[in-house]
Amino acid sequence: MLIKHVEMEKAKREQPVYQARVIPLLMTYWHEKGKKTINNDQTARSLRTFIAFLKQDEVGPNAVVTDLRPALFERFREWRMAPHGFTSFWGGEESTYSSQGVSGDTVDRNFNDIRAAINHAEDNMRIAFAPKIAAVDDRYRNPLRERILTEDELARIFWYARHFPAMFRFVALQMVTSVRPDAAKLFNPVAQYDDEFGLIDLQPAAAPRTKKRNAIIPAIRPMRTVLKAW
Repeated sequence: MLIKHVEMEKAKREQPVYQARVIPLLMTYWHEKGKKTINNDQTARSLRTFIAFLKQDEVGPNAVVTDLRPALFERFREWRMAPHGFTSFWGGEESTYSSQGVSGDTVDRNFNDIRAAINHAEDNMRIAFAPKIAAVDDRYRNPLRERILTEDELARIFWYARHFPAMFRFVALQMVTSVRPDAAKLFNPVAQYDDEFGLIDLQPAAAPRTKKRNAIIPAIRPMRTVLKAW
């Protein structure tokens, strides 16, 4: 425990990249920023999975920033996309994980969180530079699965949801406004709908204001009835 405490304290200070250990930097990012993100469960999964990989990989648990080379991330991708497993200690609890292999898109999300953690160390002048962590090559990614629903498919979704008020409101809000699911789950009609002017503010009050800010849009008349009842 004493060694762990010392390493965590060192991670908060400026260090040469050839001495800065990766795992303490990841954990420092988690405590300072990662756990405050909207999708912090995804961030936690990425970080603890990468830590487990480092402990199994040839670089070992004492890996430093200069070990974060393209070859290491290629080994991580291969490891994640093949059957693998590990036991980790996270948030005061020990858990066991096993997988038959994940998609390239999931690995890319892992890369995004790892990249954010290492960039956080650079932004706070704890390391002189953050190595470039490239995205997963397109040949390992899934093809786009987006398609336009037919009117009959939309009608069937509404027909099914009508039996469940909460589901119906969620479906209606998404269909009418194209709001992102995470923002839809946080929608508060009392604070975000102005009945006098018929406007919907799709930006949840608790959500950070980023470049992807949700819009303020007019509510169509059928949706106004739903919002007033809500």
